[in-house]
Formats: sequence, structure tokens, C-alpha cells
Amino acid sequence: MQIDLEKVPVAEAFIAAVRKFYATDLESVDAEFIALPRDLQPLALREALVMSFISQNEAMLEWSLSRGLDVDATIGADYGLALELSDRLISRLGSDPKPQFVDLVRLAMEKHGDELLTDTVTSMALSFSNKDDKIDQAKGILTRCELILGKSALSHPDCARILFNAVSQRSDHRSLLWDFARRDYLVGSLRCERTILDALRAVDFKEKSNLAELFEPALIKAVSSVHDLDLSENFLLETMPHASTKILQAFVVNVLEKVRPLRHHKLADVLIHRLNNKQLDHVTEPLQDKILDRLMKHPTFTELWSSYGVVRIVNSNPWSIRAAAKLSALGHHVSVASYSFDEIVKVLDANQAELAPDVLREMRDILKDELQMDLKKAFKTAKRDNPDPSHYLHKLDDLPGSKLIDALVCLCAHEQMLLDQSKRGVEDWDAPLLAAARKNVRNPSGNPHHSMKPVFRYLMKGIDDQFKIDLRPKDKKYARAMIMGGLITDSRFYSLLTAKDRESKLGTDLGL
Repeated sequence: MQIDLEKVPVAEAFIAAVRKFYATDLESVDAEFIALPRDLQPLALREALVMSFISQNEAMLEWSLSRGLDVDATIGADYGLALELSDRLISRLGSDPKPQFVDLVRLAMEKHGDELLTDTVTSMALSFSNKDDKIDQAKGILTRCELILGKSALSHPDCARILFNAVSQRSDHRSLLWDFARRDYLVGSLRCERTILDALRAVDFKEKSNLAELFEPALIKAVSSVHDLDLSENFLLETMPHASTKILQAFVVNVLEKVRPLRHHKLADVLIHRLNNKQLDHVTEPLQDKILDRLMKHPTFTELWSSYGVVRIVNSNPWSIRAAAKLSALGHHVSVASYSFDEIVKVLDANQAELAPDVLREMRDILKDELQMDLKKAFKTAKRDNPDPSHYLHKLDDLPGSKLIDALVCLCAHEQMLLDQSKRGVEDWDAPLLAAARKNVRNPSGNPHHSMKPVFRYLMKGIDDQFKIDLRPKDKKYARAMIMGGLITDSRFYSLLTAKDRESKLGTDLGL
């Protein structure tokens, strides 16, 4: 058991001399040292070594060495001393650390290894919690620690964990959290899921993506290390909404393909929702395909289909459209919220070149499938209201299901165009489908197809112009209106126009 020199009466004079103004009077110190019993002199030299660190007193250090202090043996044999010296040099701001003292702290680290390193960092982190300690001082202490120990030493995973835990738990140290997150060596060595999660929880929601971006190296390593989706579910559910493409890629490649099929529909929602918030790019497309593929391979996928709202309901973004097209092609029914039609069509138009032809084709089928119930209902009522067998509506009865919907889309688009161009409204016989649709809603004077106008016009682009003409082959007025309204674009049919209209249409096409 080590003797406490302060409690030894005979050593009082030496203690007073060595601590007086940090021992600038070395002659007095030396005289009191000589007067000590020989068995107390090693303890006196230890005390002098500690005091030399308090003010980086080089003269005191040199005196201790001259009196026989074996720093190598003393520091190596006394862990408490090693910790005190490193703590005094690192956690006490002042003048820049002097080389002699830096060398001794590094010697202590060599002697005691990771235990001393982590205890020193813990002590440093505790100093951040001092209410009198300013944030800038805390940043300065870490910078000082980098200078003394080196960034490579602080790249130990436990150092990052200790430091981030310390600043995540204190609301008045949030700026330190951002400062630490910008230090690559700390983030690069962070492994602990819990620490990453606590750091993300410590900031406001709108800041989480920015912090996750700084944490990208740590998140990639943490996500790549996941070996059990059950154990890491909370971590993934909270981090993936803010994941970059690289983090998503790490999850898909290192976890999703190796662990097991994705059965957690909440996690699937999070992953797909994160894709939905990203710009369409061909780097990320394979990730979405793999996520959906693994999702659908799980035996419970069909059973839980109603739970997968994020893929079951089409949203107005290209990723949602891709997912919907893929699932629909495999026989899964997807829906479109009525308020989303207009925005979905805008996305389809804006991403015409980026979306694959099969996606666009499947999306047209989805839109038509969403419309068919209302269209068929209006069609049935319109035929009843126009019983004449020669009426063009009755000639649609022989069309197969898909072609019938195409025909009804064309006719509804034509009726909407007439309504838009008219100042006094349109007579029921000129717009029989619209008139029939009014009977199926509460407001008979309204326009039930108004919200579907963008969908009608979009679907018209995928329907052959000859098919549109053949719906009312003898009705030149219909054909002219469709051509002048831009619903028929093939110039071969311009011969159906009057000379004046043809000249006007050609000028419009040329931008004149």
C-alpha cells in the first residue's frame, strides 16, 4: 500500500516547498528533499513529477531526473500516476504541451495500453460536463489530446464511443456533437449501434439527415456488421430514413442478401420510403429491385400485403412508380390515391426518358385499372340514356376489356376538351359519358371527370391515333376537334381538317 506523503509530518516542509508557486525555488526543494528519510525520497520524486506536470515546469522535471527519478520504471509500475499525468497534460488547457511532457505521456500509453487510453479519454469527457467549462474549451481539449496522443491513437473504437456518448447525453453540448462528427478519425472508428443511435436521437429531426451524412463511414460499417435483423431492428428503423445511397447499398449487399428474406414490413417501408425521397438514378435502381425481390420472396408477403402501404399505394415519385410497376407486373394489385393522379402524371411526364418502357407501360395499365370501374359505370348508364343501336357507344360492346377502357378514355378526353373549350357548357348528347357520370354523383351540375383530365390526356399518348379515329369514323367534327385539341398528333390525319384549320395546325406544330 502506497504511503500518502501529505500525511507524513516529516514531509510537510518538502510538500510546501515543491508546491510553493509551483516550485520556482529549486534550492529550497532540493534542501528539503535531502532532509527526508531515504525511504520517502522516491515518493517525494513522484510528487515532484506530478507538480512539474501541473505547470509544465521543465526545471522541476530536470531536477527530479537529476535526483535519480526513473520515469520509465515509476510510470510503468504506477497506473494511477500514469493516469494522473496524462489527465493533467490533456484536460487542463494552458500553454501548448512541451515535448518533454508529451514524451512522458506517450511513454505511459505504451506501458499501460488501451486501458490508460480509454480512462484518459473518459476523464477528458467528464471535464466537458463541468458547467463552468465552455464549449470552445472542450473543443480545445480534444484538439490538445490529438496533438499529444495522435489521431491514430484516438481512432480506437472505444474512444469514439466514449466521446460521442458524453456529448449526446447533454443538450448544452450539441455543438460538440457536430464538432466530433466532423473529425473523420472519430467517425471512422465508431462501431457501436447504440452510440450512433443516441447521437442521431440527440438532434432535431430536420438535422438528422445532415448528421447521418457526417456519420456515413460509421453507419456503413455498423450496417455492414448487422448479423441479426431482430437484434438490430430498432437501429435500422431509426437510421435508414436518413441513409445515403452508399449506406443503403451497404445494407442491401452485406445484410439483405446474406441474412435472410426481409420479413419486417416496417423496415421494408422505411427502406423504400428512403428511396422515394431520392432522385432517380441508375445506381440506386438495383438496390430497389433487390429490396423488393427479397421482400416478395418471404412466405408471409402475400399474407401481409395489406400492411405494405408504401408499395401498395402509388405515390407521386419515380421510385414509387417503379415499385408499383414491378409489383403489378407480378400480379399484385396496387392502388392510386385519388388526390395523387395529377401529381403522378406530372412525374411520369417529367421522367419519361429515365423510366424504362416496361415501367411506363405497366403504369398506364395501373391507371386504366384504377379508372375502369367508374368508366364502365358511366358507360352502362350512357348506353341506357342513348338506346339507339346506331349510337357510337353501342358499337363499343364488341371491344375486349382493355380496348374498351382505351375507347372510354378517348371519348372522355374528347368530352372534357369540349367542356373546357365551351363557355356555355356542353349538351348531354355531345358528352354522354360525362352526363352519365353526373348521375352517379351527388352534384349533377358538377364535372365528375375534372380530376381525371390529366390522366385521360396522359393515357391518350399511348393509344394509337387510328384507333381514336375509328371510334367515330364518320364523325368529321369529332376528328377535327381531336386533332385541333392535340389529342390526335399523327399528321396523316390532317387531311380531315379544313384548309384553314390545317394551316393553323401546321403553324402551331412548327411553333409559329
